[in-house]
Amino acid sequence: MKTRTSAKQLTAKFSLLIALCLGSIAYAQGSPTEGVSAVYGLVVEPGGSSGSETNLLMATEYGLLRATPGGTSQRVGSLDIALSTLAIQPGDPDRLFLSGFGADGNPVGLYTSADVGGEWAPALDNDQVRNALRSLAISPVNQSLMIALTDEIQISDDSGKTWTGAENTPDQTFSVAPSTIRTGTIYAATMTGLLMSEDEGASWAQTYAQETPVTMVKALSGNRIIAFVFGIGLVSVVEPSADWQVLASGFEDRYVLNLAEHPDNPNILFASMDTGALLTSRNGGKSWISFEGSNHATPERLALGKQLFEENCQACHGSKGIGESPGDPEARDEFGFKAPALNDDMHAWHHGDANLVATIQNGSPRNQRMVPFGEFLSDEDIENTLAYVKSLWSIRSLTCQGSRHMGCLGN
Repeated sequence: MKTRTSAKQLTAKFSLLIALCLGSIAYAQGSPTEGVSAVYGLVVEPGGSSGSETNLLMATEYGLLRATPGGTSQRVGSLDIALSTLAIQPGDPDRLFLSGFGADGNPVGLYTSADVGGEWAPALDNDQVRNALRSLAISPVNQSLMIALTDEIQISDDSGKTWTGAENTPDQTFSVAPSTIRTGTIYAATMTGLLMSEDEGASWAQTYAQETPVTMVKALSGNRIIAFVFGIGLVSVVEPSADWQVLASGFEDRYVLNLAEHPDNPNILFASMDTGALLTSRNGGKSWISFEGSNHATPERLALGKQLFEENCQACHGSKGIGESPGDPEARDEFGFKAPALNDDMHAWHHGDANLVATIQNGSPRNQRMVPFGEFLSDEDIENTLAYVKSLWSIRSLTCQGSRHMGCLGN
C-alpha cells in the first residue's frame, strides 16, 4: 500500500515523542478533546462506564485527562506533570501508574495512585534514577513485573520500586509489552519491525515477518498480542502461536500509538492515533469508529440515523452521502453551491462533531436549502443522523476529523 508518510517522517515524529519535555500546560476543564494533539498513554477509566458510554484516561502534555464520548476532557487530580506514559494494574483497576516531566522540565520517575488518580505518590525507591518512561506495561502473569522504556528497556520485578536495564535494547524502539504467558518474554515495536526476546532482552529476533515500522505493541486478555504495523494495520496473535494475522487495515498513512481494553468486554477496544484522535472497536479490533459520539453509534441508533438521513438529507446530499453532483464537485445551484458529499469524497470530516451538529440544527446561511433541522428534529434525532454520517467515513477521516485535519493535509 502506498502511504503518504515515509519512514523518515515517521522517525521524525517519534523523535518528537521521545524528546517530550514540555512541562505541564494549563488546561481548561471541559475543553474539547479535539484540541489534544498527542496522547502518550491510554486506559479505560475504572468505574467510568454507564450503558453505552465509557470514559477514557489519557496521558497528555496537559496531565492526566478524562475523555468522554461527548467530546470533552477534563483534568483528573492535581498532579502537575506533563505525562509520557500511563498504565493500569491488572487485577487492581483502581491502581494507576504514570511517568513524565515536572513543570521544571525534569523527569519525575514513576508515580502510582491507588484511587484512580485522586492522590499520587512516587513508586521508586529513593536511590533510583528518576527517568521519564515513555512506554510502560505490567505483566498479566506476574503483576509485580513491569516492562518500561527510557533510552533502553527497563525491567522491574517489584512493582516499579527498582529497575534494571535490559542487556540489549533494539534501535528506535517505540513500545514494549510483556508476554501473556511467559515472564521472560518481551515484545518490542521498533522502526525495523516487531521483535521478541525470550531472555529478558539479552537477544532479539523478528517475530513478524516484514521488517516494517511497528508503532505499538500491547498484551491483552485471552493471551492476545496486538501490534500496529505501519502500512499494513493492526496484526494479532494468540500466544503461544507465532502465526500473526492482519486484524484490521485501511489506516492509510495514520497509525496507532496506544491501545486499551474494556475490563468487562475484551471485544471492546480503544485506540489513540498519531493525530491524538481516539477510536473504538466493538469487535475485537476488526473495525473502528470514532470514540467521540460512540455513545450514539449503537446499531439501533445507526439504523434510526440512516432512516432520518434518507428522509431528510438524501434528496440533496445523495444516497450514502455521495453528494448532489458527485461527478462535478464544482457544480453550483441558484444559491451558489450544490449539496456537498458527506462521505470521504469532500471535507465534511474537516469539521468536529459540535460544528456539524450546529449546522444541522441551525441550517446554513450560505444556502437556503440547508434549513435549520433543529426546528423539527430532536437533539437525539440529530445525534443519530450524525452517527450515521460518520459511519460512512474511513478510518483516516475519523483520525483526522475536525481541527486535526490541518495536521493531516500533505501527510
